[in-house]
Amino acid sequence: MARRARTREATVNDRLAVALDARHPRWAVEAESTRVIADDAARAPDIVVRMPGRLSVIVETEYEPASGVETDALSRLGATLAETLEPVEQVVAVRLPAHLSQVRQAGLSAALEQADLEYCVLAATGSDRWTRFPSTGWIGGGVDALAGLIESISVSERRLAQAIGILEDGVASAAAVLRERLAPERQAVLDAMGEALHQADGEQTSRMAMAIVANALTFHCAISSTHPGIEPFEELRSGADLLPGALLGEWRAILEINYWPIFEIARRVLAPVPADVFASVVGRLAVVAERLVGIGVTTIQEMTGQLFGRLIADRKFLATFYTRPPSAHLLAELAVARLGVDFSDAAALEELKVADLACGTGALLSAAYGRIAARARRAGLDDAGLHPAFMGRVLVGADIMPAAVHVTASMLSAVHPAVPFGDTNVHLMPYGRSQVADVAGEGAAVAAIGSLELIEDVEAASLFGTGRSAVSGLDAAAASSDEHMFVLDHGSADLVIMNPPFARTVGQEGERVGVPRPAFAGFGTTDAEQEAMSARLAGIGSPTYRRSRRAAGRGHAGLASNFVDLAHAKVKPGGVVALVLPATFVVSSAWSRARRLLEEHYEDVVVVSIAAHGSTDRAFSDDTAIAEVLVVANRRRSQAPEHDSQTSRGEGASVRWVGLADRPATVAHSIEVASAVLGHIGGERPQGELRVGGERLGVIGIGRPEDGGFGQLSELQLAATALALLDGRLDLPRHRSLKVPVARLGDLGAAGAGNAAIGVKPKSAGPIERGTGAYAAPFWIRDLEPAGESWRASSFPVLWAHNARSGRESHLMVAPDSYGEVRPGQEDEQARRVWELTASRTHVNLEFRLNSQRLGACMTPVDCIGGRAWPSFLAEAGAWQVPIVLWLNTTLGLVGRWWVGSRQQQGRSILSVGRIVEIPVLDCRALSGDMLSEASEIFARFRLRAFLPANEAYRDEARQDLDRAVLRDLLGLPESILGPLETLRQQWCREPTVHGGKPTRPGGGS
Repeated sequence: MARRARTREATVNDRLAVALDARHPRWAVEAESTRVIADDAARAPDIVVRMPGRLSVIVETEYEPASGVETDALSRLGATLAETLEPVEQVVAVRLPAHLSQVRQAGLSAALEQADLEYCVLAATGSDRWTRFPSTGWIGGGVDALAGLIESISVSERRLAQAIGILEDGVASAAAVLRERLAPERQAVLDAMGEALHQADGEQTSRMAMAIVANALTFHCAISSTHPGIEPFEELRSGADLLPGALLGEWRAILEINYWPIFEIARRVLAPVPADVFASVVGRLAVVAERLVGIGVTTIQEMTGQLFGRLIADRKFLATFYTRPPSAHLLAELAVARLGVDFSDAAALEELKVADLACGTGALLSAAYGRIAARARRAGLDDAGLHPAFMGRVLVGADIMPAAVHVTASMLSAVHPAVPFGDTNVHLMPYGRSQVADVAGEGAAVAAIGSLELIEDVEAASLFGTGRSAVSGLDAAAASSDEHMFVLDHGSADLVIMNPPFARTVGQEGERVGVPRPAFAGFGTTDAEQEAMSARLAGIGSPTYRRSRRAAGRGHAGLASNFVDLAHAKVKPGGVVALVLPATFVVSSAWSRARRLLEEHYEDVVVVSIAAHGSTDRAFSDDTAIAEVLVVANRRRSQAPEHDSQTSRGEGASVRWVGLADRPATVAHSIEVASAVLGHIGGERPQGELRVGGERLGVIGIGRPEDGGFGQLSELQLAATALALLDGRLDLPRHRSLKVPVARLGDLGAAGAGNAAIGVKPKSAGPIERGTGAYAAPFWIRDLEPAGESWRASSFPVLWAHNARSGRESHLMVAPDSYGEVRPGQEDEQARRVWELTASRTHVNLEFRLNSQRLGACMTPVDCIGGRAWPSFLAEAGAWQVPIVLWLNTTLGLVGRWWVGSRQQQGRSILSVGRIVEIPVLDCRALSGDMLSEASEIFARFRLRAFLPANEAYRDEARQDLDRAVLRDLLGLPESILGPLETLRQQWCREPTVHGGKPTRPGGGS
């Protein structure tokens, strides 16, 4: 019998090219074409995917085992494309299933649509340098997934970085010249430019104005080549200078075509600038625009967004940061995948509502639009046809930053710049005291708090880019009676996606000292305005909702918690919320209401964190050292039953906790991370390691909202051990589960007072100002002499602060370092009351710097007041103090203490005084008299043993000896646990949140 002819790879390439071409209406895909490579016309790539305004991507294929496909792909990197004279930066190597070689040509296209392909990306990173993604193994997926990957790698990171540098330098230079030429004699011009942006003059305002002008000039330069009626710069110059009248006149002509959000605000900004200054400033920015277009950047929305993130001088108060594009796409992909919509149904897509009510420069809205559009294209739609509806109805944005609102509008409109649209639904919200129209249409001065006004109502005042009329894409929208109202019904949004500001409404520290309400101190608000805005926030929302104590918003959590309430108000049942939040969300008591809201009203919750150790590597935003998490959830269609705190930990698990090894570096990386997460959620292994190909991306575990220890976790065994301890079991690697007597610390006693109720270290001889936290505290805290035992003569000895370098915290027994002096005007009785409620020999490390401090808890030689760093714990029985301190310094004690603490800062596990009671400890109620005596003997042996910093437990002989003494000798556990315990010790010490990047970590070289 004759063998069936083998289908050639070239034939498969032809069919694959056709399939890819059908995935995007603007792609031009060719297979086996010659004259593609400039220096070797006869050398035909297997497939080349060309797309307007983006990189061309080459695809090389080979039947399995495909031993030569990566070599072929590497040979393409750096080659010059004949059509564009650009270097090849991205090549995809594809392993074709061997069975396709036996498929007849008549059925080949159908077989290819069903085939499981394997592929990787090879990317040029410099001269003779390249990277592979994934680093090992292959990504698996069909033609749709391959098309998505090709699209996501088609943005040149090299050109983007180069362009951002050009833009940033140009904007800074133009702003400096502007201010030098205008101030102080022509300050009125600067004030008028600020007015155009609805903000006060200042360096920030000038830079934002110049960024907007640069944005418009680059658009102008780019579209002049595609719109015959638009004059290029050369026709608008007199000599080397752009003529003000000619340029602004041309922009008026452009506005008749489209691009209103881009050019109208730029025109307003430049209108008051005198001709001599205009020529100098705009001339610089025109050169920038021409350079950007010259290197192949036809739109600069993503760059403008990143630049604006760096220009926000009020960031210290607003705590608002630019969401990195890879982070934005990761969050958007996780969220859009949940939308219950038919992506092949254009009418259904046009009825969606996607809102970002803290939109900043539009990174998240733009990413959400991109992920929806990609799915629509894969489903056979041309997303350009959806653009007018998306701009006018689907995408809703709001912010308090005037220039950023317009950058958002321009980012969104530039997705399809040739497609006309009517309005955008992007709004500038009043912030501070504003003269706005009330419902009756009469002017009223109110303290406005931006988008948070919408928690209470379905509509709020909008300064411009507003309401039902919005920022027009074609022309200024017709004025109407409601043009200054932004309307967003409660329960109307299919997706609410936000990276809200994190600023706290209470608390004064660092640059916020002396600022009444730091969260409202942006844009030069006065003290009175800040107080009025704080009062407005406190009173917002329905009285019933506030009284129910179900609101997530709390001052100590920060404004982000109020934006959780806003998202909850606007998302529809079954809809999706997707938020970037501070990492404290997962564990801080200040965020407990937000977690409860999530537990009661949401399902399919995913929390993504980053288990890295760089100062900024644990954030999804740029330019911040604040660790962050992504939270994605669907609102339930009906409220969940009341949570029973006694329910077994294995029941009702509702959160998928994702810990990434690194934050995604590229959009392609983000999409594959999201795909891996979604695969676990819907797959046979709901938890375990996250992998793309052979590359380990992180872990995914299942828990409940209160299991915040999963945050920034890289080893799931630690979660298993910590959660088992909370249930009274010891689960160690490779060992059977054992029962151990464990309880919450709060079951054995109570935490002492916080430092604000005790006293402060005086900075001056003057009285403490009313309104500060320690105003009514009875003590001045005075330092004791470090040498000797002067604490023995103190009426009120205090253990107040850390001093790890002194070595005094190396031992379980730590002497008081301070004493309390009763403040003038304070009663002795109050001082005695604080003593009675706080003095103890047991003290817990509150802000545990794991990579430098040794002790999770300590004993003092006498009762003393526990202060700021070492709050007291008052055990119900004095005999329990010793076993509590012993346990909290074992490896298991360190793991339990770390698990319940906030790990927002690298190498630290921080608790509030109120959360000390959640630490799992040895249940002293289960210890016999003999066991308590044994504990005392162990303490006597170890009280003066020197311990290493906690993160060095893997090589700390004292810690390991203490583990054996407590677990084997005191509790009688078998010797067989010691090997598995050593493994756990190594795992914990390798956690980035434990070692914080210090070289003292295992394998760290020190």
